[in-house]
Amino acid sequence: MSIYSIYTLMYTEDNHYFKGTKEYYDQLSKGKHEDNETILKLVRHKYYVEKLSLKKVSDEIGIPHTSLQRLMKQYGIKLRTRSEALTLHLEKHPEAHQHHLGKITFKRPEIRRLGEEANAALRSGKTYEEIYGVEEATRIRKLLSFQRTGEKNVNFGKKRPQHVCDALSKAHKGIPQTMENKTKRLKKAFEALRMSPNKLEQRLIDLVTAHTLPFRFVGDGALIINGMCPDFVSTDDTKMIIECFGTYWHSNEVTANCYHRTEEGRQKVLSDLGYKVLIIWEKDMNAMTDNELLSIITTFHKS
Repeated sequence: MSIYSIYTLMYTEDNHYFKGTKEYYDQLSKGKHEDNETILKLVRHKYYVEKLSLKKVSDEIGIPHTSLQRLMKQYGIKLRTRSEALTLHLEKHPEAHQHHLGKITFKRPEIRRLGEEANAALRSGKTYEEIYGVEEATRIRKLLSFQRTGEKNVNFGKKRPQHVCDALSKAHKGIPQTMENKTKRLKKAFEALRMSPNKLEQRLIDLVTAHTLPFRFVGDGALIINGMCPDFVSTDDTKMIIECFGTYWHSNEVTANCYHRTEEGRQKVLSDLGYKVLIIWEKDMNAMTDNELLSIITTFHKS
């Protein structure tokens, strides 16, 4: 029987192929319904040939999802594995966002690559609030904090194994602890971390680019000055630095034992090296419009 004939046979006025009553399911599951084989052919066609998901097959035919799944298992219609279903979904929707992509082993590496690229594109440069919304982002942050606090932290009470300490000691033995060597180590560390601009820095990058201001982003480790990595440095001969200070990372509780990370310390150290420094705090930047921010940077550069 052709698919067209099956559609004609099963179609009803309410846009479903049949009306789902309990008696109907009982007859269908026992193989006593007169259209039993016809319905199974239709299910096989939609699931295997049209490659629809189980949910879409359920919606089109009119059988509840769980009933259809039970029926398919009963009559030996093999269901896709989770990996096969996700692979098929990514083939149809390569831009799809897969949170648990890494937990599934694909037989086809290119499908994994497509999903990872889509995942990175959707998340890149975005905060939890932009991805999940304010309420969900707050819940996630609290959960992450709870999972890593005190004894729940995977590194709680742990020390480096002795062989690691010995290897580090051997690697650094005989190397002078000069600023040049410290700078080299920091550059390697930044390269390994693959640092990318945060939300504040990206806003400044966009502003600098749009108005061709003589500054470039170096917060990814491109420039180390006396053991410090500034955010922006001037590209002309003015020796100017712009710093974006995050509320948390430059708060008193975080910078208590690190003077050069405080506003006063950063100003003093860089000024002694001949740099002019503009420090913009996160809360102030968030309260400014782009025009106000542009005015501050332009005035600073002309000073």
